[in-house]
Amino acid sequence: MDVAGYRSQDTKAWPGKITLVVTAGKGQHSAKEIDTELQKGFTTEAVVFEGDFESQSDFPIIAKKVKLRNKLVRLNTDGTNPQQLKTLIERRLVDYVSVRIPAPLYADAYARAGARGFDQVRETLQLLESSAVPHDVTLLADALSEADIKDAASQIRGMLVVFADKPLDELRALASNLTGPQHIRIRNKTSEQSIS
Repeated sequence: MDVAGYRSQDTKAWPGKITLVVTAGKGQHSAKEIDTELQKGFTTEAVVFEGDFESQSDFPIIAKKVKLRNKLVRLNTDGTNPQQLKTLIERRLVDYVSVRIPAPLYADAYARAGARGFDQVRETLQLLESSAVPHDVTLLADALSEADIKDAASQIRGMLVVFADKPLDELRALASNLTGPQHIRIRNKTSEQSIS
């Protein structure tokens, strides 16, 4: 797996857990360095994978190595590789999935947002809803209107995380008008809070 970077002893990437955060993609690092980092980090409870791991065919092997070290695995994904995710779920190699969406779940809204893989994202969400794997949908709300945010929220059944570079009280006011999800969290670059 290609590794663009990583950071150890992170306490914000997965609230409540000390994590090693690995960003997949072109870079100067290797999967071997991640393994070495896990050997050193006795307090590390989990590994959070983000970046471009969906396009890397050896990713399930990396996830298995992490699980063999008795670490939890979280994926922060754009949801564009449901087949890989299905493999990970079937092999019990993932403990939590956060799917980032940039718009309400309509093909034309996705196209307007300049996002790719709408059909794959929809398949990923259906897969997660029918699985026992805990997950959330993180709505990237910075560029969205209030109407779009409400529309997107109405499509989510489980946990919705509204992420924007705004003060928490502003996000709280916005989230208080949303209907659809069972649970709502708000998050900005520095803080996260549960709303319902």
